[in-house]
Amino acid sequence: MRIVQLANFYSESSGGIRTALRSLAYHYSAQGHEVVRIVPGATAGEHHDGTARVITIAAPSLGATGYRIIRNTAEVSSLLHLVRPDAIELSDKTTLVGPASGMRAHGARVVLLSHERLDAILRPRVPKGVPLRMMSDVWNRRLASRVDDIVCASAFAAQEFARIGVRNVQRIPFGVDLDMYSPTGTDTHGPTTEYRLAMVG
Repeated sequence: MRIVQLANFYSESSGGIRTALRSLAYHYSAQGHEVVRIVPGATAGEHHDGTARVITIAAPSLGATGYRIIRNTAEVSSLLHLVRPDAIELSDKTTLVGPASGMRAHGARVVLLSHERLDAILRPRVPKGVPLRMMSDVWNRRLASRVDDIVCASAFAAQEFARIGVRNVQRIPFGVDLDMYSPTGTDTHGPTTEYRLAMVG
């Protein structure tokens, strides 16, 4: 199977989306699938990162965040027609939705990875009084109709789709493997030579 990972708000050096996509690509390629990742970059180019063929499309930076967003959707559509994916893993709710959903007519299945909630992302960025929930609900209804499935990493992320009755949502946590890294364990109240570290991010 040829899987295309299509993402915006992507940084060449770090970031949650980059980390998630690289990990997913590692497991897909280990299962024998071909992975192509199309993402924004400072310049256009192509390379292989060991798990995926990575195609970058030149895109403007979003200031100090280090993230970029692809505006040239015609170029994305052309690339998708050349690559001919069996499945598209979409990590974006903005400019890449159109090119991805357009490939459904050519037999590609489109799965949206919902990494965040629109209302939560926009709340600190819009003036008070803006009907943010209503706007998010309208956008999400349209979004849900343009993909085959939606994957959310938490109940919090899934709630924005649940409240509008979207049924094609799956909840698959991307987080810590609690069988391997358990918050419970040895009693830390007595003498110990072990150090326990906590990271909150």
